[in-house]
Amino acid sequence: MDSDEYWKSLVERVYHQHETLVGVEETYYRLSCIYGETMVDGVQSYFERRVQEYQKDMTSLVEHGFQPIADEYNAAKSIMFGPDDLTTESVDELIDRMCEDEDLDSRIDQQLGPVYDRLTEQLEDLNEYIYQFGIRHQLYLE
Repeated sequence: MDSDEYWKSLVERVYHQHETLVGVEETYYRLSCIYGETMVDGVQSYFERRVQEYQKDMTSLVEHGFQPIADEYNAAKSIMFGPDDLTTESVDELIDRMCEDEDLDSRIDQQLGPVYDRLTEQLEDLNEYIYQFGIRHQLYLE
């Protein structure tokens, strides 16, 4: 099985079989979600989709040597939500406000631009780490 096949099987297990991943698989899945949500749809979508996992995501990044990436997510969080705690309600409220207020949406996008640019560069290193992590833990073959 290669990395793409493995990823598809994880998604199947999590979303369709409602399996709770643990250990190495949970770490692989978590880091992959951080990478994928941000690279595919941007920082705002990351927060919208991963709000309940944010603290665990940041802890995992730091534990695996990616403090600078965690710092960028914290910078994005500050831009979007200020000092408030990150909750599903606060994310939903901001997304709704941004949909209704184009000026707010533009201001946040403009402020997030440099953070996103730095993140996309650093996330490539995370992606390589994830790939090697999977090989090292024999989740798939090269």
